[in-house]
Amino acid sequence: MKSHILLLRAKNNQGVLAKITNLIRRRGFNIEGLTAGHTEQKGISHVSVAFSGESNFNAEQAKKQLSKIIEIISVKSVEKEISIREIALLKIHCSEKNKAAIFDALKIFEGKIVAVGKKSVVCEVTGTPRRIDDFYELVKNFGIKEFVRSSVIGVQN
Repeated sequence: MKSHILLLRAKNNQGVLAKITNLIRRRGFNIEGLTAGHTEQKGISHVSVAFSGESNFNAEQAKKQLSKIIEIISVKSVEKEISIREIALLKIHCSEKNKAAIFDALKIFEGKIVAVGKKSVVCEVTGTPRRIDDFYELVKNFGIKEFVRSSVIGVQN
C-alpha cells in the first residue's frame, strides 16, 4: 500500500477532527498518523493526516471529499515542495559503556537530551520520518526502553 499525507486548514470547531477521520476511515484507508494544532490565524487549525491506501486515485478522491466538509478551508497533498517534520522521544538504556556513543549519535542527528535517569536517558530527535527511522536504527542496540513519535506536520515551501 502507498502512503499519503494530506495537509488541511480547518476552522477550529468542535467535531471537525471526527469528521475528517470518519471520512478517511469510510474510504477504507488506515490512518497512520494525525496531528492537529493552532496556526497563526485565530480559530484556524492545521491538520496533517498520514494514511495508507491502494492508489493515488483513491487519495485524490479523499482529498476532494474532505474539501466538501464545511469547516475545511484547504486541502493539499504532500508533494515535492512541502517541508515535513516529526518529533520523537526515545528512552534509551544508558551505562558508562554506551553513554559516549549515545551522545555521539545525538550530535550527528542534532538531537538533545531531555532527561537523565540512573540507568537511562530520554532523547529528542526532530526531522523527516526517514531521519527519525535512521536515528532509531542507530541506537536500538543500546536498548530502547520506550519510543514515541508524533505524526508528520508540514508546510508548503
